[in-house]
Amino acid sequence: MKGPLEPSSTQSYTATVESSVIRSVIFGPACITVVAFGLAAWRGIVASTLGDSPRKGRVLLEAHVLFGGAFLLTGSVLVLGRWVLPVLEANGHIVSVQVHSHSHSHPTDLQIQTNSGGYLYLHASDHSDYFRAGEYVQVSYQAYNDQLIEARFLATDGQEEGIFRDPAPLYSLLLIALGSFFMWGAYRKYRHDPEGRERPTGRFADTNIPTTLGLPKGASHPSGSESNGSA
Repeated sequence: MKGPLEPSSTQSYTATVESSVIRSVIFGPACITVVAFGLAAWRGIVASTLGDSPRKGRVLLEAHVLFGGAFLLTGSVLVLGRWVLPVLEANGHIVSVQVHSHSHSHPTDLQIQTNSGGYLYLHASDHSDYFRAGEYVQVSYQAYNDQLIEARFLATDGQEEGIFRDPAPLYSLLLIALGSFFMWGAYRKYRHDPEGRERPTGRFADTNIPTTLGLPKGASHPSGSESNGSA
């Protein structure tokens, strides 16, 4: 009877999970995140139709907490994906590079011919000067989504010329911190202004954005009873 298969020198798993488990662990929270953004927008619209009242304050709190929670959950999903997905390793030469320019980053697609003769198609969150055809690399990447985690660029004599590390974990932590801060700020504002009476100040005070739907800035419903219908 054969024993368990040993990973080759170019492939090592840091986690062993079934694809069905991965889908439930990753896509489940991702779907909840989308729902949270949608609910936050809906509660914000509902709050805009209400006059100053304790109910409006609660609805605003719900909207802000859902919005911040969506950011927090997005960052958590990215961190969870890094921890759960198997990590593979390979060596080879870069065959082609395609850079996609955005405002603050340059996501890059790489085609790599491995030492075994196969091809890898990997996605990097940013660009490196060493991403060029003919460069010999040693890469670590996530299975299932082919996300590049780390690339070490080696010279012909085996010496390391440079290294690229995926900046996505920093973005994930930033999203978690941003979401947590937003939720904390929403709770503090609710305790300070439980009826949602405060209006924008400073540079936003002169904008023409109405404070209640269908009414000019500064106007409110004549009676609280007209604005306290069910949401």
